[in-house]
Amino acid sequence: MLSVLRRAVAVASLVAVSASVAQAQVKVEEIRLDLVGFQTQDGYREFGVGAPGAVAIGIYLNDKIALEPSIAFANIKIGDFDAENIIQFGLFAPYYLAGDRGKSGLFLAPGLNITKVGDADAAIDFGADVGYKKPISDKVSWRAAAGIRTGDSTADELRIGGTFGFSIFWR
Repeated sequence: MLSVLRRAVAVASLVAVSASVAQAQVKVEEIRLDLVGFQTQDGYREFGVGAPGAVAIGIYLNDKIALEPSIAFANIKIGDFDAENIIQFGLFAPYYLAGDRGKSGLFLAPGLNITKVGDADAAIDFGADVGYKKPISDKVSWRAAAGIRTGDSTADELRIGGTFGFSIFWR
């Protein structure tokens, strides 16, 4: 029952966000590449390096708020088990405290991830990231974030993790 409720909330959230974006004058101004990630849950630790690990685009609603849809693919093999394909879709809404359209400073990003591993049902997780961006040049910033997630894939326990990557701007 809780899983059905999560899916309903996720679908309603995506519909509401889509309607808001359709009405607003928005611009895609950024592409984000997460290259390094780690997470831990109940004693299990995972560390990954990808090129890219995840890709997101920054759709700015104003100077402080963006929507960041993301996608990630992976193929993992653990021990004697068969390799599994993983696909993950995310939607986060970062709030940038500096108000400079995401180029620098602290941010808080609530959102959700939908993850499909092999033949298993898709899992929906909710959470938030807290992070920092620092410009390297006018068009590139590095980004580090720590996050917390809970939901279907965590059996309602907390998963703590982090990412490091780069944001490229074309404005």
